[in-house]
Amino acid sequence: MCTRGGRGSRRRAQGRARTPTPPPRLVAEVETAPVRFVPVSRIGGGPSGEVWQASDAQAGSAVAYKIVAAESLPTATALERAQRELRQLQRAHNPHIVTVVEFGKTSEGRLFVASELASGEPLDQVVSQGGPLSLERAKRIAAQIGEALLEAQKVGVVHRDLAAKNILVSADDQVRIINFAIPRPLLDNVFGVPEYMSPEQSEGKLIDQRSNTYSLGALLYLMLTGQPPHTGDSARAVLAPIQQTEIPPPSPTPAPGASGGRGSPRAPARARPPG
Repeated sequence: MCTRGGRGSRRRAQGRARTPTPPPRLVAEVETAPVRFVPVSRIGGGPSGEVWQASDAQAGSAVAYKIVAAESLPTATALERAQRELRQLQRAHNPHIVTVVEFGKTSEGRLFVASELASGEPLDQVVSQGGPLSLERAKRIAAQIGEALLEAQKVGVVHRDLAAKNILVSADDQVRIINFAIPRPLLDNVFGVPEYMSPEQSEGKLIDQRSNTYSLGALLYLMLTGQPPHTGDSARAVLAPIQQTEIPPPSPTPAPGASGGRGSPRAPARARPPG
């Protein structure tokens, strides 16, 4: 009797002493490198994940440390693809591609990416704050973006979200491109910023360098006119004309150095991949 009662009392005591649920952690502990990256301050974030400035204990330098949102990589296949592309991107050596320092999984199974901490303002902010760029400045920035895309293509990587927010421009117009393998989740199987998507990307199809060429054209349109080729009150409102209509002609008030008139500068190419 006493023995049974003692066990019951211990069970009741254990129930009352149950450990409380710990508060959520701001940054998940990294299984593959638990002490290498020490988060210092949150510097950004959005639908694709949170970005922290972190200290790299191994290299003794600051890095941008991103914990990717699960929605950006919703399947095991998508996660494996992102890891493969990040590994390939580490072989790319170009001054306009932000260097990937390390990547792996957190203890919660989410992808983390530690990359070079690059300076500069996102291209969309540069345009919104200063208005359309001169033709020469737009050409200079576009050439650097194109150079980076070609270098990434050499190691088998295309940018999956080539949008103005992922183009950092320094005070002396040096370009750095971020988030190559980490697209922003949008709708169902569609990923990216809608204003800069190619028709095939807007339909959730596989993309290649031709899609990046279209997006580069959309970025050039933004730089010269002050707005993307298509705008709308919702993602679907932006996507519909991308799939169905021609790009609208730019404003009759062109950027300095660009000729005015309907259809100048030319809109991004509408060519789709065959098939």
